Amino acid sequence: MSRLLDLGTSVVVLGPVPEVALNVAHAVERASRLGLPMPEGPTAAALADRTAGTRSMLEALVRHEGVRVVEVAPLLCDASGCAVREGDRSLYRDDNHLSTAGVARIEPALRDAVAH
Repeated sequence: MSRLLDLGTSVVVLGPVPEVALNVAHAVERASRLGLPMPEGPTAAALADRTAGTRSMLEALVRHEGVRVVEVAPLLCDASGCAVREGDRSLYRDDNHLSTAGVARIEPALRDAVAH
C-alpha cells in the first residue's frame, strides 16, 4: 500500500462484511419455498467480537493520507443486528460474500469514497 500512496494514488479499503454462520442465499430460498423462518444475521455484539482485530488494522490504515475505509457493517447492521435479507431477497451469495442486492446497499458509500 505504501507504494500506491507514494505514487499519489488514493486507496479505498472495504471494511469487513459481517459473516453469517450459514449460506444465506440457500437458507433464504429454502425458507421462502418451505414457509420456514427466515435466517437471522449476527448480533451487534457478535459482529464486534468477530471484527475486533480488523478494527485496529483499519484504524491504523486511515491514519495514512489518501486512505479511505468504507465501513460495510453500518450499511447492513443496526443496534439489534445485521440484515441478511430484504424481504425474500438475500443480501449474501453465501456466508460472507454480498449478492447483487447486498452490493446495492453499500454501493453509494463506495462510489462516494472513490469519488473523493
